Amino acid sequence: MAQVQGLGSVRSEELITLGNNIPGMALDLLPDAIGVALLAANTRLKAGDEAVP
Repeated sequence: MAQVQGLGSVRSEELITLGNNIPGMALDLLPDAIGVALLAANTRLKAGDEAVP
């Protein structure tokens, strides 16, 4: 699970791509962050990587 900020238009269960092409699904839509379930190995993901809805 990862916490992502800055994706205000993401909807619940939407597929997104995190930095280095790591797929994820938006699950927890919180007021200031989104909880994303990672759908692949996350060894390359680090703080500050970009996310693409």
